[in-house]
Amino acid sequence: MMETANWEYRNTRLLEKAGNQVDNSLQNRIDAGDNSQAAERSLVNTIDDVQQRFIARMTDIQDWRHLLEEEVGNLDTEIQALTQWKVYLGKQLEWSATPSAITNQCLQLRECRERHDLVQDAVEVTLHREMQTIQESQWNLQAKFDECVEELRALRSVKHMLVADHLDKVTALGIEDDCLNMQAPRFLTQPDPDQVNRDRAVDPATWQQFSDTNIKKSVEERARSESLRRGIKALLDSTVAALAEASQHVRMAFQQRLVEVKSAGELLVSQIAHEESEIERLEQSMSHLEQAIEEKNAPLQIAKDRLRERTKRPNVELVKDAVDAALRTQIAEIEASIKQLKESYASSYDHLKALRRAHLKMEQDLAIKNNSVQIDQHCMQLRKQLPSNPFTEVDAGCV
Repeated sequence: MMETANWEYRNTRLLEKAGNQVDNSLQNRIDAGDNSQAAERSLVNTIDDVQQRFIARMTDIQDWRHLLEEEVGNLDTEIQALTQWKVYLGKQLEWSATPSAITNQCLQLRECRERHDLVQDAVEVTLHREMQTIQESQWNLQAKFDECVEELRALRSVKHMLVADHLDKVTALGIEDDCLNMQAPRFLTQPDPDQVNRDRAVDPATWQQFSDTNIKKSVEERARSESLRRGIKALLDSTVAALAEASQHVRMAFQQRLVEVKSAGELLVSQIAHEESEIERLEQSMSHLEQAIEEKNAPLQIAKDRLRERTKRPNVELVKDAVDAALRTQIAEIEASIKQLKESYASSYDHLKALRRAHLKMEQDLAIKNNSVQIDQHCMQLRKQLPSNPFTEVDAGCV
């Protein structure tokens, strides 16, 4: 049985211990309250900080999204402008096939000139120069067209990167906004976020540099495209000027050549008329010579007949008298006259043959020149069918 003193001591100790526990519990409650308030304040501060960082992050994304949208718009404008210049190049290439065909046709037609008119005249030289100018222009246009196609491919490639970057920004902005407005826990069964996609995560500097590099590439590509458009404009201007100048030289050469050939033809016509007149007069002269010869045959024959009849005189009557001498002189004179007339006739005949040969040659030459005139006139008519250059209608302000 416990003594009274021990019982009192035990009660005292129990009360003291209970009081200490109450005091400790009170202090713990006070400390817990303080800790809870501190944790609440810390949580509020952390949440506010996170909210501010979300807003700052979303602002950064918004800014880059706007920059990307602006640059994509600039790229679309540049692609549209360069595509239009590609169309101009294509039309110019297509158009250049027509003058090339016409020039080649003129060269082939002029191969049909005949004999001595088949010369390498000024028209021939200018036509070959025009063909060379057209071919060089076509080569330069095709090279620019290919360069334009390649530049459009590069612009679209850059645009693809910008659009993908912009889409990522839009997606990220939606995720950030969703996270900012999140009020209840999600993904309770998902793994630790620290272990998700950490190998693909990048630092903010790398993130910013990525979009900055994309925009810089786009700006550089647009600058190359603008330079190319200026080059295309300069090429088209020089091409139109060169082709117009070559065409003008050909036209002037055709006109000058036609004047020369027609003038030569007119001289031939005049000479042919003169020769025809001379041939007619010479033929009349030869006819007179024939008549004169014919007229002397009768007196000659009579004189010979007289001389022959007088040989029939008998015996001493066959005298070489004055009549005999006169008859013989008459015969000699008539024969000499006939010989001279025949020689004149022969000479006239030779001249007549020469005149006819010359007349034939000049008629042939006139036919050749008429053929040349018809060919060159046909060529000039063909060249009038050439359509106007399509680039002359392009607004230079679109560069």
